[in-house]
Amino acid sequence: MKSADSRGTKKKKGKRPMKKKKLLAFLLAAAMVCQSGLTVFAQEPGSIDVSGAEVQADDTAAELECKTYLEEERTYNGEADSRYAVPEEDLEFINDLGSATITVSFKTESSGLMALAAVNSTVHTNSYITLYVNNGNTLGVEIRDASTNMTKGYTANVGTLNDNEWHTATFVIDEGVGYKLYFDQEMVKEVSEPETYFTKNLSWEPSSVTFGGANRISGNSYLYTGSIKNAKIYNGVASEEQIIRDHGGVVLEDPVITYDRNVFDGTNESIAAKDEDAAVIAGLTQGTFSFAYKLDDLSNKLNGLFSLSEKGAENGYGAFYVNPSNGRIGFEVRDGSGHQYVTVPDGAANNTDWHTITVSFSGTQAAFYFDGEAVGTVNAAGVLTGSTWTADSVSIGGIQRTKTDKWPFSGTINSVNIYDYVLNADEVRQLNKDTKPEDLPEYEEGVIKTEEYGLFDMGDYGSFNYRIPSLVTTADGVVIAGADQRHDHWSDWGNIDTVVRMSTDQGQTWSDLTTVIDLKSQPYDTGTQSAFLIDPVMIATESGRVWMMVDMFPESTGFGSISQAGNGFAEAEDGNMYLELTDADGAKYTLRGTEVYDADGNKTDYTVDEGSAENAYHNKGDLYDNGEYVGNIYLSGQNTGNDSAPLQILKTCYLWLTYSDDNGQTWSNPVNISGMVKEDWMKFCGTGPGFGIEIQNGEHAGRLVFPIYYTNNGGFQSSACIYSDDDGVTWQRGMSPNDARGGDYGDSQNPNFNQQLTESQIIELNSGNLLQFMRNTGGNGLVAVSRSTDGGATWTAPVNTQATEVYCQLSVLHYGTTEDGRDIVVMSNPGGSGRNNGTLRIGVVTETDDSFSIEWTESKMFSPGNYAYSCLTDMGDDMIGLLYEKSNTIKFTSFNLDFITSEVNLVSPTITSVTYTVEKETDHLFTLPGDKYVFTVNTDQNVIAEGAPTFRFMLDGEARYADYVSGGNNDKSVVFEYVVQEGDEGQIAYRGPKIISDENGSVRNEAGLSVSAIDTQVDFGYIGVDPSYDGYDLPLDNASATAGSSQSGQGPEKALDGDTSTLWHSQWSAGHNRADHWFVIDYGKEYMMDGLRYLPRQTGGTNGIITEYKIEVSTDGVTYTEAATGEWDSSTSWKTADFEPVKARYMKLTVLDALSVESANDYASATEIRVTGTEVTEEPEEPADKTELEALITYSKEQMELEDYQYVVPAVKTLFEAALAKAEAVYADEDAVQAEVDAAYDELLEKVHLLDYKGNPTELQLAYDLAAAMDLSIYTDESRQVMEEAIAAAAEVLANENALQDEIDEALNNLNAAKDQLELKAVDKSELEKMIALADEYAGKIGSYTPDSAEAFQAAYDAAKTVFENAEASQEEVDNIVEVLQKAIDGLELAKEISTAVLEYALALAETADTEGVLDSVAEIFNNAKASAQNILERVQAGDASVTQDMVDESWQNLIKAMQYLSFKQGDKTDLQKVIDLANSLDLSQYLDEGQQAFNDALTAAEAVLADGNAMQDEADQAWKALLKAMSELRLKPSKDALEDLIASAEGLNTEGADEETVAVFRSALARAMSVLEDDQATEAEVASAEKELKSAIDLMLASTDGSTDGSGQSGTGNATSSGSQNSGANASKTSTSGSKAVKTGDSMFPIAGSAAAMAMAAAVIVLQRKKRS
Repeated sequence: MKSADSRGTKKKKGKRPMKKKKLLAFLLAAAMVCQSGLTVFAQEPGSIDVSGAEVQADDTAAELECKTYLEEERTYNGEADSRYAVPEEDLEFINDLGSATITVSFKTESSGLMALAAVNSTVHTNSYITLYVNNGNTLGVEIRDASTNMTKGYTANVGTLNDNEWHTATFVIDEGVGYKLYFDQEMVKEVSEPETYFTKNLSWEPSSVTFGGANRISGNSYLYTGSIKNAKIYNGVASEEQIIRDHGGVVLEDPVITYDRNVFDGTNESIAAKDEDAAVIAGLTQGTFSFAYKLDDLSNKLNGLFSLSEKGAENGYGAFYVNPSNGRIGFEVRDGSGHQYVTVPDGAANNTDWHTITVSFSGTQAAFYFDGEAVGTVNAAGVLTGSTWTADSVSIGGIQRTKTDKWPFSGTINSVNIYDYVLNADEVRQLNKDTKPEDLPEYEEGVIKTEEYGLFDMGDYGSFNYRIPSLVTTADGVVIAGADQRHDHWSDWGNIDTVVRMSTDQGQTWSDLTTVIDLKSQPYDTGTQSAFLIDPVMIATESGRVWMMVDMFPESTGFGSISQAGNGFAEAEDGNMYLELTDADGAKYTLRGTEVYDADGNKTDYTVDEGSAENAYHNKGDLYDNGEYVGNIYLSGQNTGNDSAPLQILKTCYLWLTYSDDNGQTWSNPVNISGMVKEDWMKFCGTGPGFGIEIQNGEHAGRLVFPIYYTNNGGFQSSACIYSDDDGVTWQRGMSPNDARGGDYGDSQNPNFNQQLTESQIIELNSGNLLQFMRNTGGNGLVAVSRSTDGGATWTAPVNTQATEVYCQLSVLHYGTTEDGRDIVVMSNPGGSGRNNGTLRIGVVTETDDSFSIEWTESKMFSPGNYAYSCLTDMGDDMIGLLYEKSNTIKFTSFNLDFITSEVNLVSPTITSVTYTVEKETDHLFTLPGDKYVFTVNTDQNVIAEGAPTFRFMLDGEARYADYVSGGNNDKSVVFEYVVQEGDEGQIAYRGPKIISDENGSVRNEAGLSVSAIDTQVDFGYIGVDPSYDGYDLPLDNASATAGSSQSGQGPEKALDGDTSTLWHSQWSAGHNRADHWFVIDYGKEYMMDGLRYLPRQTGGTNGIITEYKIEVSTDGVTYTEAATGEWDSSTSWKTADFEPVKARYMKLTVLDALSVESANDYASATEIRVTGTEVTEEPEEPADKTELEALITYSKEQMELEDYQYVVPAVKTLFEAALAKAEAVYADEDAVQAEVDAAYDELLEKVHLLDYKGNPTELQLAYDLAAAMDLSIYTDESRQVMEEAIAAAAEVLANENALQDEIDEALNNLNAAKDQLELKAVDKSELEKMIALADEYAGKIGSYTPDSAEAFQAAYDAAKTVFENAEASQEEVDNIVEVLQKAIDGLELAKEISTAVLEYALALAETADTEGVLDSVAEIFNNAKASAQNILERVQAGDASVTQDMVDESWQNLIKAMQYLSFKQGDKTDLQKVIDLANSLDLSQYLDEGQQAFNDALTAAEAVLADGNAMQDEADQAWKALLKAMSELRLKPSKDALEDLIASAEGLNTEGADEETVAVFRSALARAMSVLEDDQATEAEVASAEKELKSAIDLMLASTDGSTDGSGQSGTGNATSSGSQNSGANASKTSTSGSKAVKTGDSMFPIAGSAAAMAMAAAVIVLQRKKRS
């Protein structure tokens, strides 16, 4: 969205282009000169003053002075005391400089941030100028002025500077032109900047100048470690020659003749003739010839370099040559010096490398140099001329002569330079350095790397810049490159669209730009007021579909401004999730398709446009109310003229998904998928820009996976992914690697760790597992990687690889396998430090089931300097495509894997700076149609121009193209020109100059790499009438300004002060007061006004930037005539408005509309306002007739003598007396013309008519004074308010000295009426009522007080009741009696001493009372009564008058009553404790369940009684008896040992031979016995019965057989005993070792008997003591 023209768009009177008289004269002169063909004038930027006169460079040079310091090396140790400060007297030298040059020679081994030179201040720690080094490779400068918030900073990467070798740095400030940085004789940074800053332009003065560290008041002075020498300060711009000399370089004078690059094929036809220079060369008596050349064919023995000859002769010539066969370099002058040569040793000339040959002629000798070094001297008279031939031709690459052998050259002669003086050895070395080209290395066989192609450069398609590369290759082999198109600036917000370009030939050519999505901006967008999209990520699927996901933000400043967590979706009454909309009152709606429903599920009249692909969905989000457009739901700003809808979405981040089925040509309507993947606790959830994947292998084949990252509500970042298994219909979010840390680390929602994971790239390994490579914090500057074995659903905790990570997005590509089957990956990211040095790496992945590792086997830094985001793609044919950010551009290149392993790296040449001149055929001020721009584009490598390349520059954001003229002859500069066309107007200031290399022409280096555009700021001036030009401004010497509204400290005078850091601003928070937004300049006299210039605010926001205006002019400041109305764009550049010349003294600018970020307030502001025009020139007039003026003056003076003149309002008096004074001055002015006399008469007459405006406030003042003295508190609120308003209104009228009589009378009448309506308010007796209630208590014991105090009290008491009952009592009476009664109560005195004898005796009894064993509740009552009585006694003894005898008596009586309950003793719980102890010692596991519940209940109840401090004896006795009874009813489990032995015997019996019935009986008895054995709750009787039954069955079985057993050796039951006899044999032995078992049937009965005896004994010895309760 391009801003409108900064010049006003007129609504009336039309636009009068360039109607200035001076400019018109220039145009007429230009037309005449163009016809006559006069000399062209060349304008250098900054070298032409406002009158058009050239500033002579020699004048500037003559004034240049230099101060030199540290001529000897000085060593610095990083301490403040080693810092060097220039003498204080030299501060005056550097103070007040607009231009300056600072040079320092230094050497260091440190890579820290260190100041080489600094201009310091004591005003603020952030006010300084510092030249510094940093990171061992960066030279920089920073200029700061804290009071104006100004900061300028520029850096250049200069390679290694911390090598402990001497280097030299220079900083140049060229006032109004810009800044330059030099390093070791090379200019490494040039910035065009019309507003430069040095000591002259700063608010502070230097307090010191230091070398080897700054001297900041904060103490952080960036002290230097190393050595410094030869520090210099110039009080202006040192020439480049001087700078080179200061750097230890040699500066040559310009050659008299220079020839550029020529290529020769070894034939006579390729010899280049330059005959026009023959006379100049033949006239030389001494001089130097230098040639830079490279041979192609070494078989050609004699290669002519250069010759001077007579072309019609066979042997009339002087010629230079090189002979590779014998290593000779020489010259031959026929009939002159003859054949002279030297031989270059070691075959140095017998190759195809670049060389230089230099030959200097002194007149008697010739000195030869090869590659800058002397190789010999020969005798030579003269230069190249002979005695028998006349030179008429000059040739390069051979000789022009009649003979066939013309010495044709085979190869390239890059340059020929001819000087008219003898160069010394140092100068020849410098010339060799300057002119000798260097052969670029070549890639090894098999290595492929294409050139750096500016796919999205700054300025392309009218955009400021591009960011965030995304690159994929489709199933059809089409390469799609996506990016953010950032129209306004490089920040992550503003007017940003998603765009793509496509290539069908692997990046050799590209389609034009396709806009995928372009959301709306506010009409007044200045860079932040827009909905936008950033960070594209694409997936190219096997089906051919290409998916793209982007982050979508409603109007905001993006990531950092998200104020609300959540996904913006809400569940509706139908159970579905929809995008939620909210109105200004907070009411909620949902968007269902294109229809809007309210919170109750009712369809509203609102609909929302989904947009269309034809306009890149620009209308998406447009809201309609019953068919009428009402704004866009993605916009929210409330500036005047906003395009915001009444319904808006949640201000958060959304994920939008779109796709293309035609290789990127068209794209589907984007779908918001945030509701599927973003949680309510997430503030941000956005893409990992670059590419996603379609899984190819394993169970998740076909799954689409996009990398994302999100933040919790606190802003903590976590990488993750989302995936779809249904071709993009639904999406799920996988867990984050941050969720896998485990332990006490928490998770991504509630992290308890420091490492944040952000943008990532995901690849698939051959195993089907995924790896996620992540930008991160807290990872020690290394790339973090996590693995997923389930298609992205879960991830391992991140691990750090050994690849550098500088907190920047990276790109990783899976690229085949090694011979042993391991995965190969290729990664691109910055190699550091910072986002610099683009690096490619090859890594090998090793996997096991439980782990993985990555070994980076190759690494290549291929892109030096700035390098940021990137994206790789496999284009097929063994080629990898790479899209990457470089210096705010996006470049494309491609390569194969061999490139990364290659030692060679060829870098595209880049533009380092652009200079310009403007050639004019007439000497006119502004740049106009027909003028010619000549641009010199400088590069960092030698380049070669071919065909017709063009240079693109930007005129107010629109591209213009300059044509190639010259240069590019294997050197570092190319010249283009552009003729200004009709309609060209605006500023040429932009970033990113660009040379266009295409099918029409190119500029490339020797390796065939095109010149690359980078982020370089250029300013080529203004075409047309420059709105910032102040040459036509009216003088401000006598001007003053007024305004209808001004904020304190920002008055109208600020718009005339010439300071761009101040401004006039209307009053803040004053509501919609547009009528007050006017600005008037009084110039003190009349001018011919013809225009206005307006500079909007430069800092602090956009409030008040004027977008619509009205201009009026006046001669008297009262009556105004409209001159112009119009509109301005909302940019911050100068604006103009022209109108027909009109004579006026006053100019009034009325603001009709302006920007405001607050819907509740209107604003107006201006940094500067100027009026253009000329002096008034008029013909002299006849003497003026002053008769009527004289009469009117006399009448006016008579009016002033009248008595009621004193009542004329002061404002009228002021106007009248001023008009009278002016009239008298005009009357007295002999030179006054008739117009002035008539104007003075008219003005005075008008003011005379105003004398009836009078006002006598005497009566009102009297009434006001009386009213103001009234006590209004006695009147009702309503009537009092009326009176107060009338008093305030009267005061306002009295304060207005210009109040008229009508206003005074009205105020007086209102005041009297208000007084009459006053109504007394009801009396408030609530306080009196409370006081009487209090007095009632004292009245009840009045006898306790002295007669006097009781009498006074009674009187007040009676009076109070009387007033209370009196309905007519006033508030004052009520208030007075309350005060009297209070005093009477306070004055009561007790009649006699209070007796405490009984109380003291009662307390003495209490001290001896027996409280042992008393119930807890009784003890509490007794102690409380005793404490209360003691307190009463102590208060009496302390003289507390509030204690009465009644209180004393009550306290001892309560104490005696409490003592009467002391017989209530606690029961004796000794027996209870014993029984409880016995019960707790029992092991219930030895008892049957029966009876245990009763026992437990009795035990619980007994313990409760034991713990009860109020339990008496009966309760204690009952508790232990109940418990003892429950214990006695417990039953021990019987012993089953005998039964167990019997069963064992039975199981060994042999049943053979027994009858079936006996066997059945036996088996039944055995089964029953075994059941009883297993039954844990079997009783003793059951056990005995089972034993008896089984024994009988065994006997029966034995009887029916032969008595045999199972072979155990036993027969019958000889070893079995009955249940009553188990103490012998094996069983006895077994029983004796079973002490841990429960008591068994048949064992000794002593334990049971003993227990019963103990219980009986305990019961017998318990002494029952019954305690009676009283």
